[in-house]
Amino acid sequence: MTSGMTVPRRAVRPLAGAALFTLLCLIPAAVQDAYVMHVINVIGLYLVLVSGLTLLVGFTGQFSLGQVGFAGAGAYTAVALTMGAGISFWPALLAAGLVGAAFALVIGPVLKFRGHVLAMATLAFAEISQQIALNWTGVTGGPMGIPGVPPPTLGAFAFHTNHRFYFLVLTTVFLNFFVLVRTIDSRIGRAMKALRDDPEAASATGINVARYKITAFAITGFFAGISGALSAHLDLYVSPDVFNLSESVKILTMVVVGGAGSFAGSILGAITLQATNEFLHQFQQYSIAIYGLLMILILIFAPRGLYGLLTVLGHGIGRRLAAVGRWPR
Repeated sequence: MTSGMTVPRRAVRPLAGAALFTLLCLIPAAVQDAYVMHVINVIGLYLVLVSGLTLLVGFTGQFSLGQVGFAGAGAYTAVALTMGAGISFWPALLAAGLVGAAFALVIGPVLKFRGHVLAMATLAFAEISQQIALNWTGVTGGPMGIPGVPPPTLGAFAFHTNHRFYFLVLTTVFLNFFVLVRTIDSRIGRAMKALRDDPEAASATGINVARYKITAFAITGFFAGISGALSAHLDLYVSPDVFNLSESVKILTMVVVGGAGSFAGSILGAITLQATNEFLHQFQQYSIAIYGLLMILILIFAPRGLYGLLTVLGHGIGRRLAAVGRWPR
């Protein structure tokens, strides 16, 4: 290769992704504490939920509080198939994603609304889902939920520890981001960005606004269903609490705090908020107040999210270094 040749950006991505995946595979060897590994697994599942919502919020301009509805549907689907029907975990996991996507398609017509109206409509879906889970006791176990969910297995290998389960979560996170990034880089992604910026102008150019919104919603629902199924098999338990209103708000907050316009922001938001939440448990009754204050400070001083703040700081440092380079020697 000559010095004038450059490596195409698309050729670098797979190599960088493979290197990062390999590096992250070393985490279980470095972290011995089972509780810390559990927290890492939970953060990974939030990454799947938050990145999917970022596709909807950041690339189509639609706010939704229904992620927990899709996750709950996926969780109960996987548990019903593995415990009730005796189906293997892997087809049950796929079915959980498909059910999440199907629920998204069923309530897809609400996407004709925007802003707070859409948020309330999707929140109503999550609330209805919780009421069904609470009262359909023959299938969901009612308020007591369903304990004794079996861990996933692959042949004779059981993912029954947090350290082993991590590899399932890590693989899911990478597949999730692979699909989302490829979607955004495609013609579908360009259409989504156009309707986010100006739906009327996008429609005038021939873009089917409703179809692309529902496509984003279905992708979001699919990965939320997968995340819910994995969560049930990680905790070995599922209950109507998965539809909790606070979880809906928490997921949307992760998107906003991280930066709604990028998947890097969703990563920052999920890691920062969940890690902060775990750290604040030691402050007991003061934890909620401290957590709320931190969120307010972030939104005040980083209105574009943490990723936006880091981008601004990075540009500032870059300009300073460039200025230093121009100084006479």
